[in-house]
Amino acid sequence: IVVEAQIPGHLWVGLDVTLECVMQKEEVQARFTDPLLDVVLKMAEAWFEQRPELTFHDPLAAALLFNPNLCRISHGLVEATLPDAQGRGGATSLRPDEGPHGAASEVDAKAFFQEFFSVFSG
Repeated sequence: IVVEAQIPGHLWVGLDVTLECVMQKEEVQARFTDPLLDVVLKMAEAWFEQRPELTFHDPLAAALLFNPNLCRISHGLVEATLPDAQGRGGATSLRPDEGPHGAASEVDAKAFFQEFFSVFSG
């Protein structure tokens, strides 16, 4: 429904980009020192029982609202295919220069983390 609405200026931030913003458990524990991050660190500790790293999917998308220069943005028409009955095969793709959407195509992960932690450094 969202894809078909063709909302001008809608920005898509896919897994191919967010998976570049990853931090290992030890670094999370060392850097999440601001009291505002206490609850996030507690949730991350539960996450670390199953996985060794934390991926910043939503924080990257949110950061782009304030600093769109963190990613290269390509423009065109986003298309989506739905997963099959077993939940496999869903995907999005971008047809360049054919529509109103923006899609993050590359991220400067170092700049993202600088931006992220600048918010919590007081």
